[in-house]
Amino acid sequence: MWFLGKRRSSSKDEAEDSSDIQAVAWDEPYPYELHHLGPTFDASWHAFEWAYSRETGRRLGDEPADTDRPLHRCLQVAQIAGARTAIVETRYIDRDYRSEYSAFYSQAFESFPDSAHRIHFFSRRIRPATIAMLSRRERQSYCGYIIVRPRVLSVVGRTMLQVPEAMVGIVRTDVSETVNFFGQRLQIRAVPFMQQDARLGTCANVAAWMCHYTAALSWVGLARRPIADFSTLTNPSLQVGRPIPSTGLSFHQISDLFRVVGLPALFYDIKSLTDKDRPVEWPDRRIGREAAASRTSCRYLNSGLPVIVLAQPRGRQTTEEMHAVVLCGYKRTNAESEVSFVFHDDQRGPYLRMDGVNGPDNSGGSTLEWEVIVAPVPPKLWLTGEAAERLGCQLLLASARKAVKQKVTQAQAMLNLHSCGDLSVRTYAIDGSRWKERFAVGCSDAHMVEEHRFLRLPHYVWVVEAIDRTKRGRTPKAVLGHILFDATSDEQQPALLAIRVPGLFATEGSTGESWTTEVEYLPSTGQYGA
Repeated sequence: MWFLGKRRSSSKDEAEDSSDIQAVAWDEPYPYELHHLGPTFDASWHAFEWAYSRETGRRLGDEPADTDRPLHRCLQVAQIAGARTAIVETRYIDRDYRSEYSAFYSQAFESFPDSAHRIHFFSRRIRPATIAMLSRRERQSYCGYIIVRPRVLSVVGRTMLQVPEAMVGIVRTDVSETVNFFGQRLQIRAVPFMQQDARLGTCANVAAWMCHYTAALSWVGLARRPIADFSTLTNPSLQVGRPIPSTGLSFHQISDLFRVVGLPALFYDIKSLTDKDRPVEWPDRRIGREAAASRTSCRYLNSGLPVIVLAQPRGRQTTEEMHAVVLCGYKRTNAESEVSFVFHDDQRGPYLRMDGVNGPDNSGGSTLEWEVIVAPVPPKLWLTGEAAERLGCQLLLASARKAVKQKVTQAQAMLNLHSCGDLSVRTYAIDGSRWKERFAVGCSDAHMVEEHRFLRLPHYVWVVEAIDRTKRGRTPKAVLGHILFDATSDEQQPALLAIRVPGLFATEGSTGESWTTEVEYLPSTGQYGA
């Protein structure tokens, strides 16, 4: 049922059928529109979706058209989050749509509205009388929002929807945003999503924006850029053709665009990836290009950094048909360290699952064959993840062997795990100050905590954690040792800042090595568990 403007509920209102919705002007009613939704994707959800659909004649249960798939998936995600109330904020001045309007739609012969709709979702049933003064429980029931563009073929603008419960802990690049809801502050933690408008921007433009908006919400000092900038800032001299209307971006344009917005990107050609990111003496249970591509992606996802995959539908051979999707999480699927990925696809929607590199996805689309991995990173993250991991593996084993030679028998535990194939590593970049905070929480050795707290660290460090496979997934304390590298150091010789193996730890600038008497397993100091 719909409540228009400041209309108050009554027993008659409660009996209304959502199918009685009457068409109104885009900017009416003002200031809001309220809709109560069912616990399943029933007729109430269908009527709500139908109000914004670009397709005609579709019935409940029918597959949406290509242009409507992102909207359908977004509403599905909101329903999975338990949304029971949708409040449409009309005449919403959205910075991203307004940038598109200024750069493109205001210059078209056809007239387009200059405001958008912002749809807020709550898991509690909210009455019109409380909208201007939500209770604490009502604020806590916030599930996120979708911004809808007016009269544009691709309707889904900036979107922040709560991570589905089944993906909590799997999604690794979610960020927090404070939302102003009629003068009230609401909090949502999500991975930003947007659908390309297919005229000013393409899949590569919005994929770059998703990575940027994630960074803008999590890094202090990174200037927020609206979506139109990801078209207007594109260097037209790096590709044949005009930038507006966009026909897509070349590799050189993507690289230059990320440089301009403060996210210099690393490019990995899948065909050139090898297993040299691990030392020969540190065998991985999975080898080959797909395994290397999986490890490369996971290092940046572990760092909270979204990764763009440029791919093409299986069976096609031309690079002109490449499509960009954004990886935002992963999950190990078996003991062999195979993983499935969570990704955003602007053509199909947010929070979709893909069964490994080049694996089928659950969104009904074609299987994508990966061609290039693009990793946008902070400017001072000079050292690559594969260089840190390769040397980290070597130093972990060398330090354990050194400790054993000096009669520190505790270090033999790491060597035993390595010899039987049960020692793994997890590599990620993290803010140095945040690493100290997380390490102090998990470590019970006061001397070790003090040594690491006094350690002089750069803004970002690469961390390589040695993990006991037999404990991973069964207990949060599965990390047997760690190594810290300076993220601004040289790739040929990464600068070691700190190291810990069973029985031994040392930090850069300390007077020497320190010895412990026990094998202490610690929780991971990364954003998520080991």
